[in-house]
Amino acid sequence: TKIDMRARMMFFTYEVRTSDNVKLRLNGNIFWRVRDVKKMIDTSSDPEGEVWQHARSALIQGVSKATLSVFMARFNNITMEAFETQATDGFYAERGVEIISMEVTRYEPVDKKTAEVLQQIMQEATNRINRLQVQNSENDVMAAKLDADNLMEQQRTERIETQSKNQQLQAQMQG
Repeated sequence: TKIDMRARMMFFTYEVRTSDNVKLRLNGNIFWRVRDVKKMIDTSSDPEGEVWQHARSALIQGVSKATLSVFMARFNNITMEAFETQATDGFYAERGVEIISMEVTRYEPVDKKTAEVLQQIMQEATNRINRLQVQNSENDVMAAKLDADNLMEQQRTERIETQSKNQQLQAQMQG
């Protein structure tokens, strides 16, 4: 007799494949709400299930177009593109519901071997970043030393020039 028209949150765990055939488990949530009670009752016996399935389908399609490396670099963008595509396709409006947002909060490879390889890749990337930071620090120290050496040589040059002028003045006074 009563239908809650406030926004609802639904958790999901989907298994998807990237275009390079890596199977991932995506965790996240979908926010949705009822917009038109009459439409919803007339067209759907399970609006929550239909929202879940349609969002799953859109996310699977979005992820399947990207390789694993592209997905890892752009998973927020891929999720948003999938959300925007399915939010505007009319599916939800026909059922009297509205999808508010869809977020991927976690992803992990289903295959243990792939997870180990990804862990190694992330470890190597972290090590590379650390090595770059160490090298940048060393470069900064060397640059500061070069600047100090240049300044010292300029001061030496000025000292020699000053000494030379003083010797000239002394020679003139004696001569």
